[in-house]
Amino acid sequence: MRFSETQYIRSPLVWLLVSVVVISGGMGLYKAVHVSMLMGLMLALVCVFAITTFLLMMPLSLRTVVDDAEMKVTIYPISFARYSIELNQIKALQVVTTAELKSDLDQIQNQAPRLNFVVGGKFALRIVSISGKEILVGTQRPGELFRALCNRQHKDN
Repeated sequence: MRFSETQYIRSPLVWLLVSVVVISGGMGLYKAVHVSMLMGLMLALVCVFAITTFLLMMPLSLRTVVDDAEMKVTIYPISFARYSIELNQIKALQVVTTAELKSDLDQIQNQAPRLNFVVGGKFALRIVSISGKEILVGTQRPGELFRALCNRQHKDN
């Protein structure tokens, strides 16, 4: 294996939302005991749902692996959110910042569709395949990923 990276998908907004729901669920338990049983139980059920959703989201991560033959990108544990490309099918590579990607949003809509595996951070690698398909892969280590793909690509040529 030449390169491996795991980026956990964490959002402050999700933490805030879950915290608000958990606090309201706690208030619901208090109301169930002291005021209205039905209202309290409804708030407690919302709290249980929020905690369950939060626990299911905890392992969400973007996993990128480059070996001798291909690059695999997966959003774990979502089994259908994966992509792989053989290294000899890569035509072009470019490191871009997410700020540059945001400024390109208007142009993106008019271009051919592309796969986007950017979940946060400051960098992404833009990969263009021989067939013309464009893939964006978010990374915290753009230099290492670029070198892992370039080294193998040059060995094939």
